[in-house]
Amino acid sequence: MSNQERLSPPDRLGECDSLIANTLQMQHNHQVLAKYITAIKRQLDDLTEQFNNRPELQQIANLQGALAQEHRQLGEGSASSEVPVEVTQTEVTDWEEEIPQPIHVQSYEYQLVFDRSESRSVLREALCESQERLIIVCPWLNRNSIDADLLQQFRDCLNRNCRIDIGWGYLSERSRVGVGWRYNALKDLRQLEQDYPDHFKLKLLGTHEKFLVCDRAFAMLGSHNMLTSSAQSAEREAGIRTTDPQIIQGLIDRFDGAEMQVQDTDEMTAGFVSLDDAEVDAPDIGYQSDTSPVNLYDIELDEDEDDSAEDDQGTAIDAEEFLCKFNNREWSLSGINMARVDLTGKNLGCDNLNLSKANLTRAKLGKARLDCINLTGANLKGAELCEAQLHQTNLSEANLKNADLRKVNLYGTKLGKANLSNANLSGVNLSLQVDLNGTNFSGANLSRANLRQANLNKVDLSNANLNNANLLAANLEGANLQGVKLQHALYNAATIFPSGFDPAKSGAYLIAPDASLQNVDLAGADLSGVNLTGVDLRGANLNSTNLSSTDLSEANLSGTKLIKAHLQCAKLLQVNLSEANLSGADLSQATLTAANMSGANLLQANLKGTNLTAADLSKANLKNTNLSGAKFSGAILTGVNLVGVTLRGNLSGADLSEANLCGADLFGANLSRANLTSADLRGADLGNANLEKANLKGANLSGANFDGAKLSGAIMPNGKTHE
Repeated sequence: MSNQERLSPPDRLGECDSLIANTLQMQHNHQVLAKYITAIKRQLDDLTEQFNNRPELQQIANLQGALAQEHRQLGEGSASSEVPVEVTQTEVTDWEEEIPQPIHVQSYEYQLVFDRSESRSVLREALCESQERLIIVCPWLNRNSIDADLLQQFRDCLNRNCRIDIGWGYLSERSRVGVGWRYNALKDLRQLEQDYPDHFKLKLLGTHEKFLVCDRAFAMLGSHNMLTSSAQSAEREAGIRTTDPQIIQGLIDRFDGAEMQVQDTDEMTAGFVSLDDAEVDAPDIGYQSDTSPVNLYDIELDEDEDDSAEDDQGTAIDAEEFLCKFNNREWSLSGINMARVDLTGKNLGCDNLNLSKANLTRAKLGKARLDCINLTGANLKGAELCEAQLHQTNLSEANLKNADLRKVNLYGTKLGKANLSNANLSGVNLSLQVDLNGTNFSGANLSRANLRQANLNKVDLSNANLNNANLLAANLEGANLQGVKLQHALYNAATIFPSGFDPAKSGAYLIAPDASLQNVDLAGADLSGVNLTGVDLRGANLNSTNLSSTDLSEANLSGTKLIKAHLQCAKLLQVNLSEANLSGADLSQATLTAANMSGANLLQANLKGTNLTAADLSKANLKNTNLSGAKFSGAILTGVNLVGVTLRGNLSGADLSEANLCGADLFGANLSRANLTSADLRGADLGNANLEKANLKGANLSGANFDGAKLSGAIMPNGKTHE
């Protein structure tokens, strides 16, 4: 008898149940697989359409083959269902986990970057966003690009503890690397290297490449010499910005692995010096001997000139020898050689001191008094003159190339035909009193300079930085403005530009009635006496701005910053100064009739003699404000903070309801018919004050002095009228 025949009916029933269970389990597994296969196929279809012609296609094809094999195996498994297969739940779970999951293919950005303006924007973006490391490679380093604004961005980036590496140096200039106008910003970058030794590095490459890498976030490659030329030129450029990690890593490896390989040929004469090595031997390249080591930090940074001029006038004297001559009244020193002399902070102002044609290259003259000195034709190339006094000094035809003239007093100074190319004159006053006839300002930094009413006719301002400069009523007719920067510079209808020149296209601001100047930065600007009626300056920065005698009637200065602004004698009829910050501002003798100053901050402001008739000062802060002689007739002072102020002017009919006058000096003040309901007058001095018919209902008068006060018809805190 066969085994089949020997099985009892219950055993046969159990066998059938097991077979049915196995079959159902296989069907369930098949359904699970079908679902995953459908999802994977849909994902693959989407990827195939999105990433056609990409390297990932091969991966997709391989995966499709694998799925086809799974189909075949599944079909074979189903066809052999007559063989009982036992599959546990654990095995099913393991099988499901082994099913290939949908593949996520990262997409990377590839954006074209056109022209110098876009390249400059990417450079600034990298400086703003870089957190760990920024690599910039460009053969030349020029102040046309590396201006004061960009240097500040470098510092901001370094202050975040971000590392900056700059690769520089053009191979074919190896015999005079660092020399000439293309490298005139090298000195500024070396200063950064000294200031940030652990985070800023210059690496001499010998390259014509132009690229940058911002962390591992993005990179840019292009034709633009981003550290050489400005964004103002119309020169065509092209580049690409990408987030592709392979390209980013490739550029990082190329920079980190770069070494200058000097070949033993006639063309390669060992002119380059590695910054990683302080000194290397180099043959004669025109300014050193065969055996002298090349010290990169001694290389001349200016035009193709050497230092031989310093020796033409004999051995340079030092500060001690010069001061000895000066103190002995030996003042006729024309042509003297004082190269690199250090006279920082010395008082040398003297009508008789003659230093015409003197050699003062790289002299240190910061904070020195040089008033009235004759420096005609003197060589002050690269001199440090920051904060020096040059009042009525004669600098006609002087060479001030690359000189530092920040915060210098140039009132009445003669600069006719002087060479100030690439000089730093940031914030300097060069207005009407300075002679600028024929002056060369090419490449100079004149950002925030005061050139109001200056005569710049036929002056060379090519590639100069005039960002935020004051050009109100200046004469630039005939001036060379090629490549000039005028972002946020100020001009008005009286400013004369060369025919066909449009300052608005360069980003300059037109200062005129009804102009829209929302959120602009005019801090420290000289706008005195200007007609700005109806102008919109909401949210603007006017801190320390000179607005004395300016007409701002009906202007909108809501939310404007006017900290320590000068508004003496300004005309501010019906002006909107709501929520403005005027702390420490000088508003003496200003006219603010019917002005809206609700919520304004006037802490410690000067309102001496100010006319505030019918002005709305509700909830304004006037704590410790000078209000002597101020007129408040009809003014709204609801909820105003007047703690500790001296207020003795005319407040007849003023609304001071809920005002805080705690400890205020109101002795003899005219408060007739004033509304003082619920006002806080604790400890206030109201002696001899006129409070006739004033409303004091609900006011807190604890400790207040009313000696000699006139209270006839006044409504007292309890609501009763005083007889």
